[in-house]
Amino acid sequence: LPDQGEPLLQQIQNLLGQGAMVSDDGRLALLDLRPLAERIRSDVGAEVVRGAAADVLQQSFGRAFGDSFATADFAGRWAAGPSAELTLVNPGTRSVRVDLGMLVGSRVEGTYTLRLTGGQIDETVEIGKPLREVRTSLVLSPGVTVLRLTSDAPLEPARIRTTDRTFFVGDPTVQGADLRRLLEQCVRTADAPRLLC
Repeated sequence: LPDQGEPLLQQIQNLLGQGAMVSDDGRLALLDLRPLAERIRSDVGAEVVRGAAADVLQQSFGRAFGDSFATADFAGRWAAGPSAELTLVNPGTRSVRVDLGMLVGSRVEGTYTLRLTGGQIDETVEIGKPLREVRTSLVLSPGVTVLRLTSDAPLEPARIRTTDRTFFVGDPTVQGADLRRLLEQCVRTADAPRLLC
């Protein structure tokens, strides 16, 4: 690094609350992460830490829009009709509880519903204009899980569309629930100069 990593090393030392052992030539720095690991276990519990570690070490969860999502837009897709499918893939060998997050909406003024079914969930949320974030939790079994999304959002007016578009779904995020819980604990607070975990 052009700055020899000094600002980054300083940030890490501040977060850990300890100095680094640095080699004589200044190229290598050693930091003891064990106190941080102990703080994490104390804050969220060993079971959450084990679950988060499994989520991190497992390959990423796959996700794909079905053919019924006809029109690609920045960071998402438009459904061509009242229903569409979203495929989630768990490449691991164990079922995992995940948090699914995505932006959803319509370009037509009004309030509409979007129903998500499959993967042991059946939830209905309101959508409209502007886009809103939706979060839900579900269990992904190993392999493929197909979610069906159904909405009463109308087609966009013909004057502003080139293809049939009803509702929008932003690129979904799929994250292990334990990992999400752990990351939520790792936040700064106004009265704490270091990370909580």
